Amino acid sequence: MDVKFINPFLHGVVEVLGTMAKTKVEPFKPLLKQNRRALGDVSAVMTLSGEARGSLAASFTFDLLQHVIMSMLGERVTQVDNHVKDMVGELTNMISGVARRFFSQQGLRMVASLPMVVSGKGSILPHGLQGPLLVIPFKGPEGELFVETGFREKSYEMSVTAEQESKRGMRQLSQGDLNQAAAHFTEALKYDRDNLQASLGLSKVFFATGQRGKAMALVADIATSADVLEPYHKHIFNASGIMMRELGMYDEAISMYQRALEVTREDENLWFNLARAYYMDGKQALARRAISQCLRINPEMKEAHLVTKKLLS
Repeated sequence: MDVKFINPFLHGVVEVLGTMAKTKVEPFKPLLKQNRRALGDVSAVMTLSGEARGSLAASFTFDLLQHVIMSMLGERVTQVDNHVKDMVGELTNMISGVARRFFSQQGLRMVASLPMVVSGKGSILPHGLQGPLLVIPFKGPEGELFVETGFREKSYEMSVTAEQESKRGMRQLSQGDLNQAAAHFTEALKYDRDNLQASLGLSKVFFATGQRGKAMALVADIATSADVLEPYHKHIFNASGIMMRELGMYDEAISMYQRALEVTREDENLWFNLARAYYMDGKQALARRAISQCLRINPEMKEAHLVTKKLLS
């Protein structure tokens, strides 16, 4: 990875922990990581987008967090609770803010999503980024911090144009003008081949006009093409999954829901939709597992209880 994507995070960690928390940590040799498992006890993940698109995670050991919280707030913590998780989210947000300031000085405009906090060493971090991640370990007397990041560069202006064309296409599609919709979606994909909304919209046009082969090719692209997943992609994958399920294409629907769950594992509706697709595909054991995840997140979801009682008992 280009050093221009590393140094801003080095500055971010040193400034936030050193200045605000009076905690000294030193960076060690970066390493590549293929998996998405947390190296620390509490982690926060956020997406960065603009003239480059990527993912950032800050994974803290609990002993480091204890020292940081005592230094910043004068509070002694003995367990990972919501207060500690909020602190990790805020620290990661501050590190990102410093890093984005340095990116801006390099001419790279970036915006950040809200951090998603995950607790437990070895837990899956929802990076939404395909391929290896660069890990920068920071170590100090009080504990360790692991900053994970990965980026894909692309033209900001072209991405904005593609998004505008895609929105025009969705408006035409909702009005039933398939020809104009197809023209806008095609134009959007010329500017940004990873614009998932345009791919979804064009696949709907192809299905509606009987061009099943072209539609299926786009569906395959939707399931695999996004290098960096952002929060709004969840809704695109979910909508694609619903369309596939209604067409009786259960394997494709399952693939879409699974990609949506890469963005967030804590969405009961995604687990519910996945359970329905599994059930309709004759995979009852997997359907039970998915519906149990749905009810873990939202024990009061009536539809999930109905499915459990009538279909999976």
